[in-house]
Parts: sequence; structure tokens; C-alpha cells
Amino acid sequence: MTFDNSAALQTNTDSARTSSHIPPQLPEPWRERLSNDVASKKYDPQLLAKSIENSIREFFDEAVEALIADTQYHSSIFEITRHEKFAALVDMDRPVLQLILEEMEGGNIRVLWFPLLKRISKDDPVPVKDRGNVQRMARAWIEWGKKRRFQAS
Repeated sequence: MTFDNSAALQTNTDSARTSSHIPPQLPEPWRERLSNDVASKKYDPQLLAKSIENSIREFFDEAVEALIADTQYHSSIFEITRHEKFAALVDMDRPVLQLILEEMEGGNIRVLWFPLLKRISKDDPVPVKDRGNVQRMARAWIEWGKKRRFQAS
């Protein structure tokens, strides 16, 4: 299952088209690259939406890779959650939730996902009895995302 991100992309596209700026949650250098396309007024809204989606995915993949590389030997969640890439992922907000849920649904379950999901969503659907069981925790989060149809508000 793929979670529907079309509402978020449409909002981002409408925002870019009407106010000539890129969604604020997208970090540099992706904002600059997309800003050039918008400023030139030579963009197709659907291509811009796809470009934003690809940029968010690229940022997500790079940030996760760096976070894992820098914290792979840390056993403290406190240390991991203080990392600059963790903060950057949290700042991306709902698009990161979407991507993590897609990763988990595809079988890529990392312990790192859970503090990110909790911090961004400000929720924790995992029953107390399932804490510590990564498979059940992942299932609880996937169901949480499905119930919300995971569209940006």
C-alpha cells in the first residue's frame, strides 16, 4: 500500500504557483533548485509537484543515511534524537511521516523510525504490551497511518 500524499503535493504546488515560493519545509539546496524553476515561470504544476516529491525523497534518504552512519554505535535514544539530521527530519514534518510509513510497510523497519514518528505526530499508537516488539510496533504505526489516510491537513 502506498499512502496518499497527493493533498500535500497539491498544497505545495498551489502554494508555489500562487505565491512564487517553495514549501518552507523543504531544505536547501532543494529549495534553491526548485525556486529557480518557479522564478523562471517555466514549470508545469504537475512536474513541479513531482520535482518537490523527488526532492523530499532525496533529502529524506540522505538525512537517514547520515543519521544512521553517525549514530549506529549509539545505544542512547537521547543522543540519536539530539543529532542534527534527526532534527532536520523532524522539521520536514508530515512528508517524513509519509515516507517512514511507506518504508515500514515495505519491510524496512528500523528502531530509528519510532522516535521520529512519535516526535512528528505527537502521538504513540503502540499499546504498552507491544513496546519492545518492533514488528508489532511497526504494525501499530502502519494502522495509525491507514486510519488517517495520511494526507496533509
